[in-house]
Amino acid sequence: MLGGGAGHADAVLAARFSRDGSQIVTASRDRTAVLWNVADQNLVKRFSEGHDFLASSAQFFADGSRLATGGGDGTTRIWDVATKTQVLELSSTGRYAAIGVSDDQRWIVTGSDGNDAVVWDAQTGARIAVLEGHEAVVTAVRFGPGAQWIATGDERGHGRLWRREGDGWVGSARLEGHSRAITAMAFSPNGQRLITSSGDNTCGQWEVATGAELTELVLKHPKWVSDMDISRDGKQAFTYCEDGKLRLWSLENAQVVRTIDPKSDAVFTSVDLSPDGRLAMAVCAAKGTVRMWQLETGAEVRDGEGAWLDFGRDGVTWAARFSPDGNRVLTVGGNDARLWDLSTRASLGRFSPHGSVAGADISPDGKLLVTGSWDQSVKIWDIESGQALRKLEGVHEGYINSVEFSPDGGTILTGSDDGTAQLWEVATGEALKVEFRGHASRIRQARFSPDGERVLTAAHDKTARIWDAQTGELQLTLEGHQWAVLCGQFSSDGKRAITGSEDNTAIIWDATTGKVLLKLAGHTDGIAAVAFAPDGSRVLTGSEDNTAKLWDAHTGKEILTLVGHGKELTSVGFSPDSRFALTSGRDGATILWPTTNSEFGNSEFGLQDAE
Repeated sequence: MLGGGAGHADAVLAARFSRDGSQIVTASRDRTAVLWNVADQNLVKRFSEGHDFLASSAQFFADGSRLATGGGDGTTRIWDVATKTQVLELSSTGRYAAIGVSDDQRWIVTGSDGNDAVVWDAQTGARIAVLEGHEAVVTAVRFGPGAQWIATGDERGHGRLWRREGDGWVGSARLEGHSRAITAMAFSPNGQRLITSSGDNTCGQWEVATGAELTELVLKHPKWVSDMDISRDGKQAFTYCEDGKLRLWSLENAQVVRTIDPKSDAVFTSVDLSPDGRLAMAVCAAKGTVRMWQLETGAEVRDGEGAWLDFGRDGVTWAARFSPDGNRVLTVGGNDARLWDLSTRASLGRFSPHGSVAGADISPDGKLLVTGSWDQSVKIWDIESGQALRKLEGVHEGYINSVEFSPDGGTILTGSDDGTAQLWEVATGEALKVEFRGHASRIRQARFSPDGERVLTAAHDKTARIWDAQTGELQLTLEGHQWAVLCGQFSSDGKRAITGSEDNTAIIWDATTGKVLLKLAGHTDGIAAVAFAPDGSRVLTGSEDNTAKLWDAHTGKEILTLVGHGKELTSVGFSPDSRFALTSGRDGATILWPTTNSEFGNSEFGLQDAE
């Protein structure tokens, strides 16, 4: 068993050998893919990205090319906006998800698991400095203009200012005016003033050079102030108070300019102002809504009669931020962030961990890995660095159940619950014009022929189909199963194909004429995985009856049954040199079965018992 069963925390949905047979990749419902060495069966690398749960804060980098998200899992993630892939993970950044990005984009400041704040290199993720001095957990952080100052605040209401000196920051003034947690901080554009919001019903204004509070300019509220943002010109502040009202303030005289009363039972968790100062936005986590108002009039910007965005009570949304160009909105919640077009409300993509990873494959040159997910996306990963290079999405409208590199490594084939299979260009991540459309229901598996000229699809409409990979033209429809077809594969010479079905049988077909050559019956439940041995003499089937069976591919004779999984099998395969068979299942186990005869021949296929 790979990793002694410690590799995945949930069902393994697929497992594949690399082309040279030295490695195995497994895909799991735990949202990860794992790379293993065949020789020692040890875990090489885990491919995962995104928050495990409760992403609750976000900040764009100044040029909008990257964004940082913080989560209740105690991590901060840095994302490439164009590719929607994670480029850095900062660990132990605290449960409050406090994040600040310097305006020169060189540094990130966060909270920590203790009472400190930490400064990180935004390119490498290296720790630059630890800011020690708080006696409680840091709840808010912010860089001043030019990164000359850092402000930090904690859950007891104490603030600190840190002045840049050389390559680090040294403690300057202590801000002692608040009596309860500091919820947000912002510097004025010239860096001379700091504004803080607090659970003590106030927003304070501070002179940065001295740390003195401008007591005559306190913004006084009737209840806890949950969040605050200031306009880009530094003249106004927008706040949410737990009396249910949103207020626009003049910072010059601490007077309310406009009060917005949503007139609902909504409790907002974040507020933000658009870069041009025209719009204000607030998020109600409990209702899963993002609401927006025109500041000049106080009129709400609605989607028909509803909120600007409404995810429903089951759609967790904790915060929302305008992009630096003001044309997009980022919503943060659950374990992901989503980008939206401001004018159309159209989704522009997600920054998230995969949903269940249903399929994975290693490129022929062994440099890339591809994963396909039930969140309708595909990710291409660099194996050496473990970093996602690009995210492929926007085409499939259902779960992606299988992914595979073409034999030349230039394209990727995906099969989806939406009844289609699709080709993608590896170099760009773009969907190609060739698509395979015609099944009446979900495609469970899509596979290339060994020469890459054809595609085999297995679908719930009781058929498998063979297509021209260059044109998408249908060549053959394989009809003979009584129930849904769950899997399929070409033989290594491309002359035959095998399919497995919920009717408990597998069929071997002539891949040129579509004629049924053999029907393999012996399993007591559906067959979810099939594989030809490299020399085409044997086939392996994996079933929902928790067993795998080895068959003679020319006579249809059952040779033996492999017993070792505690739940139904999801994947089977052979190593390229025929020395190993591979099975994985919903019990979370992947078992490598060594053979006693690397050529198989007519001898008994002897496999060790599963550990």
